[in-house]
Amino acid sequence: MSYTRLRAFHAFAEHGSVTVAAEKLHLTQPAVTHQIRALEAHHGVELCHRKGRGLVLSELGHQLLEITRPFFDLERQADELLAGAAGLRGGHLRVGADGPFHVMRPLRKFVSAHPEVRVSVTMGNSQVLQQRLVDFEVDVAALATLPSHPQLVGKEIGRHRVALAVARSHPWAGRSSVHLMELEGRTMVAREPGSATRRAFREALAAVGAEPRFVLEFGSREAVREAVAEGLGMAAISEPEVGKDPRVLAKDLDGAQVVTHEYVVCRSDRQGVQTIRAFIEAAA
Repeated sequence: MSYTRLRAFHAFAEHGSVTVAAEKLHLTQPAVTHQIRALEAHHGVELCHRKGRGLVLSELGHQLLEITRPFFDLERQADELLAGAAGLRGGHLRVGADGPFHVMRPLRKFVSAHPEVRVSVTMGNSQVLQQRLVDFEVDVAALATLPSHPQLVGKEIGRHRVALAVARSHPWAGRSSVHLMELEGRTMVAREPGSATRRAFREALAAVGAEPRFVLEFGSREAVREAVAEGLGMAAISEPEVGKDPRVLAKDLDGAQVVTHEYVVCRSDRQGVQTIRAFIEAAA
């Protein structure tokens, strides 16, 4: 099989554009198209279909992409390994995080130690980022959930108490703590399913038999905190995430120990990649 043809196909399939693939490979657009067509002709298959003025992947093309992703990622790992021998001068690290608070400390240490490595950060919930790690779309992630996928490994790097966030105007604003049983029937807002904080809080409520009234659900910590500030309800928030917003106060939760954990996660077969190893060390 021609490496040049496979590389042209992968560049197109990964970016969904012949134009972008040509730019990445420093080729002309006709050259990329020719390589893809030559690959198809050699094997007597259809990897792409013409749609309008462009190309889209066939079902077989999608299947081949799942093979070429790890193939070309190994090539990138080889480049990074060689760059690592020169002291991590250059390269690109793609970091995922399910919240800004978990990732800033290791980011600060990593960037300080390796300023020539380009770093990009993707935010999302733990479930989404675990899949992106598996699919080679993210290199390493700081998550509040221990990975459940067999191809991922995680190392605990911290833990935080979950607090009850209330608005400064709330009747409980002057209290230092609230028992979980006092939340029975109370109006609350929550994170979306998949949130580690939501799961830990719901488990603690179930243990004492308390059932608050959840009226709103949000896809980010920032939205939950804003809803609390506006008086839409109370919320369970990991203590560091309450931040310094003067409109929101954090109260200790009595009745059970409610904590979230912090992990640094990567694919088990990529722990030796220089940039990933350096980030894990920064997170420790």
